[in-house]
Amino acid sequence: MNSNFIIKLKDNLTSLRINLNGKKLSKKYIIIESDDWGAIRTPSKEVLNKYIKNNVVLDDSIYKYDSLETEKDLERLFDVLNSVKDINGNPAIFTTNTILANPDFEKIKASNFDKYYYEPFIETYAKYPNTNNNIKLLKQGISEKLILPQFHGREHINVNRWLKDLRNGSKGTMLSFSLNSTFSCFGDYSYMEAFDWDMPEEIETHKTILNEGLKLFEQIFNFSSVSFIPPCYNLDPRLYEFLFNSGVRILQGMRVQLVPTGQFNEYKKEPHTFWEKDTSGLRFNIRNTHFEPVLNENKDWINRCLQDISNAFLFNKPAIISSHRINYISSISEQNGKKGLADLKKLLKEILKRWPDIEFVSTADLLKLNQVQE
Repeated sequence: MNSNFIIKLKDNLTSLRINLNGKKLSKKYIIIESDDWGAIRTPSKEVLNKYIKNNVVLDDSIYKYDSLETEKDLERLFDVLNSVKDINGNPAIFTTNTILANPDFEKIKASNFDKYYYEPFIETYAKYPNTNNNIKLLKQGISEKLILPQFHGREHINVNRWLKDLRNGSKGTMLSFSLNSTFSCFGDYSYMEAFDWDMPEEIETHKTILNEGLKLFEQIFNFSSVSFIPPCYNLDPRLYEFLFNSGVRILQGMRVQLVPTGQFNEYKKEPHTFWEKDTSGLRFNIRNTHFEPVLNENKDWINRCLQDISNAFLFNKPAIISSHRINYISSISEQNGKKGLADLKKLLKEILKRWPDIEFVSTADLLKLNQVQE
C-alpha cells in the first residue's frame, strides 16, 4: 500500500477523532488562530547569515524565517483577509495571539545576566526598521475586523532557563544573545516554553509574568484578552484558576494540553474536547486543523486543511485553524511571505466556494455566540 495513502488515512482518522466529542454548534464557523505576533525571533537576514557563518543548523528551525512583522507584512495580510467575505459580508479575521514583550538585551547584559528586564513590543517596533507604523496598522486591522489580538504571553521565553544558561556562558546562548535573539543555537534545547518549570515553586513567578502580560495587553490594546494560548501548548493546571480570576475565559490549545513535569520536553498529556469546562471555569478551545505551509513545502496544506474543515463541520464543530505568524513574514525571505499569503488566499476562496454559508469569527467571539452561551 502506498505510504502517502497510509499517512493521509492516519491524518484523517486523527482529524475525525478530535471532533467526536465536545459542544456542538448549529452554524459553520471558521476561526483562524495565529500565534507569535510581537516576538523578535531572528532580528534580520544579517543575523541569519551570522548564524550560518557560526555553523548553526537552521534547516528545520522556525528561526530560519521567523522575524518581527513589518508594516508590509501586515498590509499584505490585511489585503488577503479583506479579499473574501462570508455570508454576513464580514472579511476573514485572524485571532492574532500576541507576545507583549521582548527582552531588554542592554539592561540584562548590564546586570551581568543576574536580572531579567523586558520592553513592551511596541517599544521593539520603534527600534526595528519598517515597523514604526505597526501599532497604527494593528489598530486599523482591529477596527476593520481583520484581526483581533489575544494574549500569548508576556514573552515567549523561559526566563529562568535562559538567564541560567547566560550566566553559565553557554556558547550558543551567548552567541544568540549578542545578536539580540533568544535562540539556543545548538542541540535540542529550547527556551520557548515560557511556562515550563524545573521546580514547582516557579509557578508563583509565572503568576507574576501572566499578571504583567495581561496588564500590558490591556494598556496597549485598550481592551482585555478573554483567551490565552500558552507558548508551546504547555501550562500547569494550577494556573487555570489564576487565569480565570484575571479575566481569561478561554484556553486555546491542541486536543492535548502539555503539563510540565520538571523535565524539559517531558510532559503529562491532558486531553480535552471543544468547549469543555474546567473546574476553574476556563473553557477549552481545541484546534482541529492546521495551515502551516512553511513547515513542510512538500505537503498539500490547502487540501489537508479543507479535509479537516469538512471533518469539523461533519460533527458540528467550528473549524479552528492553527496558522502561525511565520507563514506570512517576508523580512528574511520575501518568497516565504509571498507564498504563505498566496496559499492563504487560495484556501479562503476555496472555503467559501465549498461552504458559502460559513461565518468568519474570532476566538473571543465564541463567548458571544448564542450556541455556546450557558
